[in-house]
Amino acid sequence: MRKVAPLAFVLAIAGCNRSGRETRVGASLIVPIELAGPTCDSQGPSVSIEHARRVRCGKGDTCTILDLHVRNPSDHTLWLLLDARDEFSGYLESVSILHAKTGQSPPVWEFSGQNQHQGVRVPVAADVVARGIEFFGKLERYPAVFLNRIALDYDRHLELADATTTLPARGDFDLSWLNDAESHALFPLDGRERVSLDVWCTSEIPVKFDEAAGE
Repeated sequence: MRKVAPLAFVLAIAGCNRSGRETRVGASLIVPIELAGPTCDSQGPSVSIEHARRVRCGKGDTCTILDLHVRNPSDHTLWLLLDARDEFSGYLESVSILHAKTGQSPPVWEFSGQNQHQGVRVPVAADVVARGIEFFGKLERYPAVFLNRIALDYDRHLELADATTTLPARGDFDLSWLNDAESHALFPLDGRERVSLDVWCTSEIPVKFDEAAGE
């Protein structure tokens, strides 16, 4: 049985604001949620980096492209946020599923509010590879954040969506299409709906770039 993280849950409910991007909705102040929680242990879900390379992007900028190996030996289907470098939105205005414009692709969730995050549902016993995920900048450490629960207005649990929104338990998936994806709204939202999270565990993974890769 995993250790429960009461502090992480309280921070999720209260919305620990470190960025100043608080938003007043009606009479309530909604702040982003710090993605804090217990450290993933050797028996729990994990992310390792198979390959990392730097590429030129935009107008002379540098981007990082990662191939991630994801495992979930826990007894829960979990969320993995693909980019957890900033806080999660304290409210959401849209929840969508992304797919590649051509060919088959796995379902990727997108959450839009104060910030924007993308994530995947990782089933029990999953052992999958997600390739070609692009990040702006030269990423030195990859923050892996696994969530057990995402709820809207504290009672609409997104993890209760149907099985087609979950990754297969095995597979090698190309996610290089994420910057040019098709999306469709999954849940109708009533304006800005408050978010609560249960952070399962987190880890920081050093990024070691492939020697043969150049900028």
